[in-house]
Amino acid sequence: LSALNCECAITFDDVVLVGDSGSIGVDMALPNMASVTMSHVKIAGYHTAIQVRGTPGDAPHFQAEGLTISCIGVGLHFQKPASVSLHHSAIRDCSGTGLVLENNRGPLLLMDTILADNGLGIWLTPENAGAGSTLQASNISLVHNGAGIESQFTNLDVVASRFIGNGGVWSKEDDLKLKGGVFATFSPGSISGSSFVGNAPAGFSSTSNMFDARGNWWGSPLGPDTMVQAQRVGAGGDLVTGSVFVAPFLAQSPRLASLRRRHAR
Repeated sequence: LSALNCECAITFDDVVLVGDSGSIGVDMALPNMASVTMSHVKIAGYHTAIQVRGTPGDAPHFQAEGLTISCIGVGLHFQKPASVSLHHSAIRDCSGTGLVLENNRGPLLLMDTILADNGLGIWLTPENAGAGSTLQASNISLVHNGAGIESQFTNLDVVASRFIGNGGVWSKEDDLKLKGGVFATFSPGSISGSSFVGNAPAGFSSTSNMFDARGNWWGSPLGPDTMVQAQRVGAGGDLVTGSVFVAPFLAQSPRLASLRRRHAR
């Protein structure tokens, strides 16, 4: 499905789209007066499930609830959106990236959503620099992705979320790096009340910014591991590297809200 330069409100309700590996499920280039709303939509089999692009100088709005995606390449790709809101949704099994936010003009709101078994869970790209881009997330789960979140020039505000078992060699544009749970570059903000367990090589890595990661569980009651003179030291929790505040940390796993049944396989 495609929509181009439509100054309108587009709604998808109780829709199932199944396609092939060489195509895009939903492809839209929209001005700032446009909005897209999806409710209980399932998309599978495409290379890219949904692509939403703002036209030059304009930025559309996107909102979805109960969205379920599995794809060959990229789940959701947003370019120049004014705002993105994703609730009670699941993005799984995309060999590329679950959610890409590029040149964002406003907030990305995620709630009660799981991204699992993707090459990269969430990629907040360098083009977000100077655009006021912010990820605001509550009760999200990033599980068994090649990397959980890679954030560049985007503010992070995350609470009560899970980062479980993310890690592996993730190749993006010939950039071979081991990212782990969260890899933040020039991305200030905070993550709290969350759980980091089994992420490799690190639960959280930050460069160039002091990041507030206090009040989290790192898989050990004695807190996260750190690096001292290139040697990993600590008490067995997930590794934290870079300029990150971690103390005080949680001595046990927090009680987080259960994800809804619709997220189950």
